[in-house]
Amino acid sequence: MSQCAVITNVSGVDVLAPSAADPCTSLVVLTPAEYSALAQNPFALSPEDGATVAAAVLGVWAIAWSFRALYDVVTDGGEVSE
Repeated sequence: MSQCAVITNVSGVDVLAPSAADPCTSLVVLTPAEYSALAQNPFALSPEDGATVAAAVLGVWAIAWSFRALYDVVTDGGEVSE
């Protein structure tokens, strides 16, 4: 569990457990498990997560391409320009 640490003097550190309503205004001490959970690479995706992101990117691209094609039809009257 993370704890709030307050440095009181050069030779010592007091570790306090503030109530839930009080924010920690000093240092926060984490356990190794908490640190490793926070320090994970955001780009380390599972194959399922990667497929979801890829599908979302392709979906946005397809919608943008469709709007661009519709815009070309409306403004050019459907004629293909080279």
